[in-house]
Amino acid sequence: MTRTLLIEIRRSPFLWLVVPASLLSLVILFREVESWQNVWPEASVRVIAAATQLPAVAIAAVAAWSAQRIHRASASQLVQTSTRPGWQITIVHLSVSLGYALIPLAVAALASYLIVHDKAAPGGLWLSYMLLGIAAVVTVVGLGHSIGSAISNRLAAPLAGFASFFPLFIVSILVPFFGEANKAVSPVALAARLLLAGACVALALAFGPVSSPRRSYGGRITACVAVAVSVLFLLVAGPIQQPRQPVLASACQRVAATDVCLWPENAARLTEATNATKNVIGLTQRVIRFPQVVADEGLVAESGGSVLQIPVVAGATYESYRSLLIFQLTWQILADCGPSETEAHGRPRMQARAKLDTWLSSAALGRMQDQEWDSVSLTEAGRNEVRQTLGLPQAAQEEWARKQIAVMGRCNA
Repeated sequence: MTRTLLIEIRRSPFLWLVVPASLLSLVILFREVESWQNVWPEASVRVIAAATQLPAVAIAAVAAWSAQRIHRASASQLVQTSTRPGWQITIVHLSVSLGYALIPLAVAALASYLIVHDKAAPGGLWLSYMLLGIAAVVTVVGLGHSIGSAISNRLAAPLAGFASFFPLFIVSILVPFFGEANKAVSPVALAARLLLAGACVALALAFGPVSSPRRSYGGRITACVAVAVSVLFLLVAGPIQQPRQPVLASACQRVAATDVCLWPENAARLTEATNATKNVIGLTQRVIRFPQVVADEGLVAESGGSVLQIPVVAGATYESYRSLLIFQLTWQILADCGPSETEAHGRPRMQARAKLDTWLSSAALGRMQDQEWDSVSLTEAGRNEVRQTLGLPQAAQEEWARKQIAVMGRCNA
């Protein structure tokens, strides 16, 4: 068995793919390195996305091409005369393919760890995301091997590549695109993807060379049913990620009378978050009563009143945090007038909120913000009003802002 394994390692077509696939995964990984280099969960998702999307399509195609050798007459005769069962030959072949296919993922994981470990909060790449990446690689290898074993046509490799492209890109059901700190991998979703990976391996074994045709048909039908059941389980298991529960060990810093708190994994971004909050407090201190706590979404159980929750965005910067803070702050000020409010009464309040949002964002920038960032509720007349207001003395601007807040809090008036 050891000699067979060594021969398989030397002659595997994956030997020629592993270096280009690893380089491709690194290119994809480092394309936006500044967006994930200081947050472990975001780095974890970038690793598996880089190593299991474009590289995995090529991996599936090569797995199909490699498996097609059983259709050669010489290979068929070798199986028939071999003292080893056909499934053992397939296991060796599949094991080597999987070993090579996982190298790009390992290379990307090592590279990201070397970058993140001295910039992020203490921790490491999240095991749950790494398991998702491994499951995705095993799935596409098993799927590609099955297609190559079942089809002797030269179109097997492109077909396997497309079959992998669909779940990885079109519907994105194997790996997520982002790894915000307020989300974690759903245990049920992870189990579903591990089950699918195991079913695809079973399918590859079932379509491998066997000595008994009767046993072959039964095994293939069973494996196909297992894959179908796994896909069904995956579809009903729900999204890959789920919201995390609030934690006590958050990263917090006080700004004036407000505590700015982030998920512990986002601790490296605390300085930018506090500076953005300080900027907004300076703009609103004589206009708005600022919340006592500004926290990442999901970090605290309560919301509203003295607590303002900010959506967690992958790759967040000072500018994006400030923009989200202003957006959430103006929405929290807007009174909830209930379903009885008519559209005619609600429209002025929404427009007042949009004007206040644009005024705060523009004041923070020191100029009128670009129109593409305006709220959809902001009319051209409202934008012109904000532009004129920015040219007034600071006291007049603050008085104008108070009027907008009064309109926002007026129900059915």
